[in-house]
Amino acid sequence: MQFQNEWLEKQYYEFFSFDHGITFLKKFVWGLWLYRKVNWKWLGKLLANIEMATYQTTIRIFDKEKHVYQDILETNLKEIQATIVSAKLPMIKNPIIQDIRGFNMFNAESFPCFGDNLIAVNTGICYHCHTITRFSQPYFISYQYKSRMSKCLKKKFLDKFAKASVALIVQDHSITFSKWFFIPEDDNLLYGMEKYIICHEYAHLLFRQYDYDDFKFKSYFSNEIVDLIYTNEEIAADAVAIIILYYHMLDYTHSIYTLYAPQFLYKILSCYEKSHLWSISKNHPSQQDRYQYILKMVKCLSPNAYYQQFDRLTDFLWNKRKDFVRIEVNRIRAKFKWRINVCIDLHNKFSDVYDS
Repeated sequence: MQFQNEWLEKQYYEFFSFDHGITFLKKFVWGLWLYRKVNWKWLGKLLANIEMATYQTTIRIFDKEKHVYQDILETNLKEIQATIVSAKLPMIKNPIIQDIRGFNMFNAESFPCFGDNLIAVNTGICYHCHTITRFSQPYFISYQYKSRMSKCLKKKFLDKFAKASVALIVQDHSITFSKWFFIPEDDNLLYGMEKYIICHEYAHLLFRQYDYDDFKFKSYFSNEIVDLIYTNEEIAADAVAIIILYYHMLDYTHSIYTLYAPQFLYKILSCYEKSHLWSISKNHPSQQDRYQYILKMVKCLSPNAYYQQFDRLTDFLWNKRKDFVRIEVNRIRAKFKWRINVCIDLHNKFSDVYDS
């Protein structure tokens, strides 16, 4: 894998290590449990060597392969750039986007670095967006087209939605491994979420070159929203992302799901947050606050009665399965807590193995 920037390479290996750590904790639980009980030094050293050996082997395998979502990210960025040009919005030249691994991480970051405008996206962004939309959108489509879904399918999608929620919350993508996915004819809920996240990070890079006034927020939003935008760069970045998605919907997709995607994302995350399963960020507005102001932004640009009903359907899905999700999340977190503590002990006692 070739990296265009050292920072991107560093990010890749950091998140690759995180993914490998999750796999090791699951695969070698028997050894970690035994070491916890007997505390034999030879067993601890053996586990440390196994962890390093499997990590190095996995690195060699994946270094020969192209990233799963790199092509998708680059296509999304090209489409965003095309939308910005056609809408005559402020833009930056030659931004670099990179899938930096991290199947279990739901995060993206932008970084202006010595003339390069970098956007780093964890693999988990694309993976978790995929699973959440695939198991929620069938309900939206059923309502939109007034088609009936069988009880069997409803139960199947509801169970899959719950597992997708658990996977996202506990940062273990393997929970949602499945032999089948529902592939809707209109993919714009998924692609809208991906594009929104890229647009948000793109906006942070724009703010290094442009002032807020250059985006003419008053032409798009109410005075209340504009005043809010000027209080926080994260809110301003959300506003820019929503504007880009709006033009992308008008000029390219002509799909109601394109603009609804960020509202749907924060509706889901706010459900997790209100159930105390998702930590409130110190650097961003809460998920509930983001949902509320993004809902208002979307209404200002293109009000649609379907969006309100889709939100109600999301609440319905969550209320049906939130108890199951909470129990599973607490069970998995408790299960991993002692394993992580044992691993920390191994790293402290056998640092020579990990440093070699």
